[in-house]
Amino acid sequence: MPSIKRYKFKLSTEQLVGQMIVAPFQSTYLSHDTDDYQALAKLIRETQIGGVIAFTVTVSPTAATGTITFLDGATELGSCTVSGGSCTFPTSALGAGTHVLSARYDGDADNLTSTSLTMLQVVLKATPTVTASTSLASSIYGQSITLTGSVSPTAATGTITFTEGGTSIASCTIVAGTGACTASRSTLSAGSHSIVASYGGDGNYAA
Repeated sequence: MPSIKRYKFKLSTEQLVGQMIVAPFQSTYLSHDTDDYQALAKLIRETQIGGVIAFTVTVSPTAATGTITFLDGATELGSCTVSGGSCTFPTSALGAGTHVLSARYDGDADNLTSTSLTMLQVVLKATPTVTASTSLASSIYGQSITLTGSVSPTAATGTITFTEGGTSIASCTIVAGTGACTASRSTLSAGSHSIVASYGGDGNYAA
């Protein structure tokens, strides 16, 4: 029968591409044996959607093997294989909102499974760039022109509204995956017009 070793278990996050840190990170680092499990301090971190967050787990003794599974509530985000006493799982799949995260050590021949307490990760909505263009720089009164609104990143969904002087003159729904949509207008009066495109926002991107 294999012996059960005493070990340490720590979950942490670190900044990778695109991450915006708002709150400081602090955690506890506790050891345990077969009768209890390591506790991770509850904390809140904030990051902007689209950034890659790397979750790192270290296990002591470093001879421990097996996998670490990362969970958002009851949903498994993914896993990594322990090597040299640690493993790192990067993800950019967290949507805007508050996520209750935890890590589960799945055990090996000498170590039992263990689950950390939760960590709160707040993912903020990103603010996209919005641009407007027209099919014709100049037109004849009554001639139809096409207004194109574009949002970057192209993952944004929802609607774009075209306004002149604060008054809505047209709107369109973004075509999925393109970040853009078009609207036609044939009732502009003679003269110069300053048309602005505004984005209405969605679950992950701010207006």
